[in-house]
Amino acid sequence: MKRLCVALALLGLILLVGCKPNQSPKLEVSEAPVVQAFQPPETVVYKIDGFCFGPFLTGSPMSGPVTVEEAERLFDQMKYYTTWVRIYSVMPLRGSKETLASVAKRMGLKVAAGCWLSSSSAANQLEIKALFDACKKGDVDMIIVGSEVLLRKDLPEDELITEIQNFKQAFPKLTVTTSEDWRELLKHPKVIAACDLLMVNIYPCWDGVALSDAPKMFNQHYEEVVRKTGGKKVIIGETGWPSGGVTIGKAEFTVENAAKYCLNIASWGQKTEHQYFYFEAFDEPWKVSDEGTLGAHWGIWDTEKKMKPGFEKVFAGQTVADNWSPPQPPGIKIDPEFKDIRKGMAVSPLSGTVAGVDTTKYKVAVYIKVEGKWWTKPTFADPDTPINDDGTWNCDIMTGGKDYIATEYAAYLVKKDKVMPQLQEASDLPKSLKDMSISHDRLKRKHI
Repeated sequence: MKRLCVALALLGLILLVGCKPNQSPKLEVSEAPVVQAFQPPETVVYKIDGFCFGPFLTGSPMSGPVTVEEAERLFDQMKYYTTWVRIYSVMPLRGSKETLASVAKRMGLKVAAGCWLSSSSAANQLEIKALFDACKKGDVDMIIVGSEVLLRKDLPEDELITEIQNFKQAFPKLTVTTSEDWRELLKHPKVIAACDLLMVNIYPCWDGVALSDAPKMFNQHYEEVVRKTGGKKVIIGETGWPSGGVTIGKAEFTVENAAKYCLNIASWGQKTEHQYFYFEAFDEPWKVSDEGTLGAHWGIWDTEKKMKPGFEKVFAGQTVADNWSPPQPPGIKIDPEFKDIRKGMAVSPLSGTVAGVDTTKYKVAVYIKVEGKWWTKPTFADPDTPINDDGTWNCDIMTGGKDYIATEYAAYLVKKDKVMPQLQEASDLPKSLKDMSISHDRLKRKHI
């Protein structure tokens, strides 16, 4: 599992940095692959809130820190696709006083920086000092004191709280928290009380949940934390889905599934306006030592820094319909903000939303009232209004000479196989419309 693996590996990094001058630690050596220079994207419509980031596309923390140049190349690529980066340790980079935090900050990213806390008191002091120094230099925008320390039982609760309070006292203008597995966090109300906000890690894949059910479980766990933590802001510290590896329960790890999960989380973040850090930016093969085959495949980009197929949809601004909220009763709404339309002005379609149905199996039937008579819209030849994947619909209601003076609109949610009545100068909407639909809505406006 990632948690223990990262702990052991970063502990090795700490001990390496803290070696006495007469010690000569053996380093793992691996040749970096030959990769093409990164070409900035022409357009990015949507940026992921934040990436969890580890720089070891080759080698591992046990082989020592990366160079400033290596860090720069990775951040230069990431900066086009995100605003924030989460860094787990800010120990100095190879041959430099700079850290991952200082490089990321210099390159225009917001930095959520952590100190890696383990069961080693000496190693912890090095990590804490490094994070204090980074904060003093202005390289940190959010402080994360430890990662899953409680889950691993590396420190008792009171010691973790003490370190959180020390950072809060030293840097009162910065947000201070810890990052923890959501279940474990709920067991520690004192830690919850000590944090400025709550950062939780939620992984449906580790629970063996099928991709189709993962968004719903993810949101369910998030909402449970929100309900039980006294109204504090809750953000996602980690979530992700590997693109390869041995199946866990019903969780299958393919590139297609990884891209779909990321698109679901990005859609969740946009529509709920909740902040999240996605795990992770780049594949780091060294993680197989603890997590097995899936450990090498968490990244949106592979070890050659190529984006995996399907993830481009996220950055193109595509979204999916809400498949994470609890089931809703079937329903349809006309957009109450629909504007009056005057003759000669630009025309906007009638629009609205549906909920609680499979959008691929339903359609919308629209009617408008003009001079006291009801008409089918948009046309007799094409009377059905399709529903978009995200549950929205749009109908062109300006297809006749006097449509602009319509005073009332009606929309019905019906199954696709239903043949709806076609109205032409009908005095009333027939009762059969309600019988054939599972929901309907009407909107009136003043005559112009």
